[in-house]
Amino acid sequence: MTDDKKTLFNKLESINEEAHNYAYNLWEEAGRLEDEHGYTDEVEEKKILASDEQASSFKEIFNKELTIEQKKLFWKLVKNADQDPDRGLIEQYLDWFCNNSERMKICLIKEMSKLATNQYFADLFQIKNFNYLED
Repeated sequence: MTDDKKTLFNKLESINEEAHNYAYNLWEEAGRLEDEHGYTDEVEEKKILASDEQASSFKEIFNKELTIEQKKLFWKLVKNADQDPDRGLIEQYLDWFCNNSERMKICLIKEMSKLATNQYFADLFQIKNFNYLED
């Protein structure tokens, strides 16, 4: 693993921890409801809400704190994850970045065996600076 990749992965771990703190109360509420009532539709909704809140915070911090070079590396890794020995980590980091509806779209792409184009990624993740995704 390159130093740039290690640095990026460490930064993504830190960003996720910070994003989790923003959604902490929602996660706690979902856990409390599950402890009291078992896994219900209400618990599922709370977990989705917490996950979406965490993803929103993750994106905000990601966009503020990562350099352009780190963002380019992230999207290059995502785009080429199938060939990377760290595929599982890359998919985990992308999962942190995505809200629930974005995760569903990614699953559909994988199920349909389509390769996501740069434009698809830009549209899906609302990336304004499209050159993050240059080949």
